[in-house]
Amino acid sequence: MHDYVLDELPQLIAATLPVSDKRSIFGHSMGGHGALVLALRNLDRFKSVLVFSPIGNPSNCPWGQKTFTAYLGKDSAAWADHDASLLRGNAARGVPALVGQGEADDFLEEQLKPETLEAATNAWLSVGAEPPLRL
Repeated sequence: MHDYVLDELPQLIAATLPVSDKRSIFGHSMGGHGALVLALRNLDRFKSVLVFSPIGNPSNCPWGQKTFTAYLGKDSAAWADHDASLLRGNAARGVPALVGQGEADDFLEEQLKPETLEAATNAWLSVGAEPPLRL
């Protein structure tokens, strides 16, 4: 999916439609987390990112730990490049992002942890900037 979303899909769209190089990315749930990771790894490619109910810090929740172990192995240090909260916290700058999250989500506290994205983002938000998390 990484290569498809980052390279193949934009090429297909550009070959079919009159588009500019100003791109944004969107995702929901784990796809929202993937959109954040792609945007943070490719700051020159995306102008903004919008996500709904993303897993905020997969290195620090049961779903993410299970998935990362299965795909990336047991060494949690190898997970950092795939965790949006860790990438955002280490970024010198970010990409404009908006995270939407329902407050009644049954998985909010144990799995989704949107506050981790908010804390990581505060490291590079400009003074007076709109907060990236909307509950």
